[in-house]
Amino acid sequence: MVISIETSIEWGGCDPSGSQPWPNIVVEVAYTQSEADVKNKVEQYWLQAGRAHDAIAIKIDEFIAPATRPSVMTAWHYCINNLTPIGALNPTMYEFGTVSRGGNQINLQPADQCVINIQTACLYHGVLPVNVMNPPPPPPPQLPLPNPIAAVPNPIPIDLYHVQFAILNN
Repeated sequence: MVISIETSIEWGGCDPSGSQPWPNIVVEVAYTQSEADVKNKVEQYWLQAGRAHDAIAIKIDEFIAPATRPSVMTAWHYCINNLTPIGALNPTMYEFGTVSRGGNQINLQPADQCVINIQTACLYHGVLPVNVMNPPPPPPPQLPLPNPIAAVPNPIPIDLYHVQFAILNN
């Protein structure tokens, strides 16, 4: 899992030297931050025009007592292709803890209701097709390199069951 770190990046999608582009997908994880703070950072920083294409915000409720596992865990998947008719962000919410935000028990299973699907078009957003689909031929006598996109499933599944399992069992 990638945890974002703010760097000195200028408007236009890259660092000041112009050599490092913005990431296409960002994951923000909040433990001590409030839900509003983490969602605001995703919406007002990462998903501004020319920056990230997709973002996943995860809020893990704070432990109540020492040696207590978190029970309420929520994720929001934002994609700039999924906007409301008026152009507002429209994230999909996933509850993947052991207790819902409403206090009901959750019995999460692998490949169940909490799978975020990232489209490869989102992952490779802004990458020139000639660079991804048709890499320059290698010098002879090497064999041609495999197409990197062909090896990536579409969509790319992120099963939050595995995130829950790792949090509760470590």
